Amino acid sequence: MSQDFDTLIRSQTKLQGRIICAHNNLKKMGVANITQGTIEAPLQNLEANWNKFEGQHDILENEHAAALRNHEYNTKDLIETVEEQYIQQKAIFLDLLLEMRSNAQATAAAPGAPGHAPRTTLPRIQLPHFSGKYEDWPSFRDLFASIISRDNSLTNVKRLHYLKTSLKGGGKTCEELYHYRR
Repeated sequence: MSQDFDTLIRSQTKLQGRIICAHNNLKKMGVANITQGTIEAPLQNLEANWNKFEGQHDILENEHAAALRNHEYNTKDLIETVEEQYIQQKAIFLDLLLEMRSNAQATAAAPGAPGHAPRTTLPRIQLPHFSGKYEDWPSFRDLFASIISRDNSLTNVKRLHYLKTSLKGGGKTCEELYHYRR
């Protein structure tokens, strides 16, 4: 066997080891240190190792067919074994990327996430009170409308109840004021 053949076989064995260990090497970083970039870089390296493995396999088949015929590399069908290992490793990386991206989207959509205005706890808004004086009506009406009348989750009965509880003193009846709300 020529030196080139032996060199190629050793190289193929080393590449197989790199392909098999790709995900384990990523795990050594620790979960807290894994980012999209730390997943994509070894994935690209995995691709490069597989491409090199395939290229050297072609050289072995084309230039060293006689020596390869009875060699363990061929009898144990190393190309098929490594291809399966490559696919498994690539699937792990792609699943990790998919999970990371969907987690990032869920985090971005969550309230309080960057890009969303922070929520602050404000004191409860007290309903305005109407004294029954004509000059107080426009400000009461506007404030009441912004808090109660425009709230589509309230029924008309609830709106009327809020209006009644907001009236203090004499003046128009609740039903009359309710018709003025618009």
